[in-house]
Amino acid sequence: IPVATTVGTLFALPYPDDHFDAVWFANTSQYLTDEELLTALAEFRRVVRPGGLVAIKESDLVRVLPAPPGIELRHTEAAAQAENHRLQGLLRAPTLPSWLRRAGLVAVRRQMTLIEHTAPLPLVTRQLCRSFLAMCAAEAAGLDLPAADRAFWATLGDPMGLDRLLDDQDFYLSEGNILVVGQVPHTEA
Repeated sequence: IPVATTVGTLFALPYPDDHFDAVWFANTSQYLTDEELLTALAEFRRVVRPGGLVAIKESDLVRVLPAPPGIELRHTEAAAQAENHRLQGLLRAPTLPSWLRRAGLVAVRRQMTLIEHTAPLPLVTRQLCRSFLAMCAAEAAGLDLPAADRAFWATLGDPMGLDRLLDDQDFYLSEGNILVVGQVPHTEA
């Protein structure tokens, strides 16, 4: 099957109405404002034929152990509240089904898949976890977090502290991934 690429924008897709059988949109909705998401969903619906599918995959919250309970959620909430932050839309991942219905899609369904990493970590996974946690630690320094949370993240800002966590036999990092699929209706409601 030949593949063609086109440069465009989510907000005005350069394709005619009813052009595709499906749209796949992954790890991007979190970067959009609410208004931008609604515009993108309207465009997806426009370019997908009746009966076709719109599928959105998005990351949900991460959990890290051993760490204080709820630390990741507080970090994500504080980051989402920071103006122009890349996580503004991350907290909406579990609510994506309602967004698809609001855009006029039907037969909307959601499935969560959990990716888990436990000690001992293979080298590639360790590097991934190290990069992710170091990024979170750097972000945390500028967020409005409780003192205990800031202290935990500060320990991960130190490479030795990060290694201690990654080497802990109880180390666990999980990431939820939500897949939401909706169908373009055959007839207008």
